[in-house]
Amino acid sequence: MDAPLEPHRVAELWFDDGNIVLQAGRAQYKVYRGILARQASVFGDMLAFPQPAPGASGDKVDGCPLVQLQDAEVDITAFLTAIFVPFSFRPFPALTTVDMVIGCARLGHKYNAPIIRRLALTHLTSALRTTLAESDATCYEEDKSERGPSAVASWDCAWDDHLIALVQLAREIDAPWLLPSLFYLIAGKLDSIAGQLVNGTVIHGAPARLHPGDQERVLRGASRQQQAAWTLAEFMTPAPPSVCHKDTGMCPLRIMRTATSAPFRDHVHRHSQVPLSLFDERLGDDWYGADWQAVCQTCKAHLHGELKAARGAFWDSLPELYGLPPWEELEELKRAAIGDDLLV
Repeated sequence: MDAPLEPHRVAELWFDDGNIVLQAGRAQYKVYRGILARQASVFGDMLAFPQPAPGASGDKVDGCPLVQLQDAEVDITAFLTAIFVPFSFRPFPALTTVDMVIGCARLGHKYNAPIIRRLALTHLTSALRTTLAESDATCYEEDKSERGPSAVASWDCAWDDHLIALVQLAREIDAPWLLPSLFYLIAGKLDSIAGQLVNGTVIHGAPARLHPGDQERVLRGASRQQQAAWTLAEFMTPAPPSVCHKDTGMCPLRIMRTATSAPFRDHVHRHSQVPLSLFDERLGDDWYGADWQAVCQTCKAHLHGELKAARGAFWDSLPELYGLPPWEELEELKRAAIGDDLLV
């Protein structure tokens, strides 16, 4: 039989004058008991017990008591880095990583480290907004951005393999306001992550799986989300004749031709899993066809207003689509957890 793998020391979290050794998986960390207890009250309670403390084996490593933890190495590394390495986990809008966000959110909640938990929640919320205007505007950029805080995502939520883990995390840490956007993103990528949805996944050695109730929510909601795309496309209804400023009266006919054309319907079909991106202005409108190009600007402006209203109605319905409380209730929960301003 193979010999057991030896523990390894995490160099950046191994302090020569530390007075306690934590182990998660095979990773060992020599840190400061007093600082840990002050930052995370659950550790304070654990370590206040007469020796051996809960998790302590009675063994010593490098002259310090050893405490075994059941957390994933990637999570405890992020959490301890936030506590012991200055400026490693700065407040929003400073950029961070998905591993830091997940680890600090999960263990900040588990070990009652309120400062770290709130930092993590603000970072999470920056990429998973609760209003359509902010969701539309928000963008992650690897370099320092000139954007205002309401348009900054401080970490990249684009990785397919993290979406399941993020839903599981939102449930663990009681942050349901993150779920509508997460379910929307999962539904938009259902073709590529269907296996993860059913069987779960493993992120850096840590298993991630949706609760059966959330699996059902995603599957039902994804179907309704796709149907909503066709409802949203109904914005292409000609304006009343009094709106059109063209003397020819051809705009209604051209709009109807566009709305029933193969390119338009193909576009809706191809992008129906992500209704909010169907008519992204950054894509231009060349694909609409010649009839659309001949529509007058007044009629186009009217249709853009109809599209804006349709997108707003879809966003308002998003929580209900996935069996979640309405946005107003989710906003209250977010406000109770992190306040009104992500910068504070």
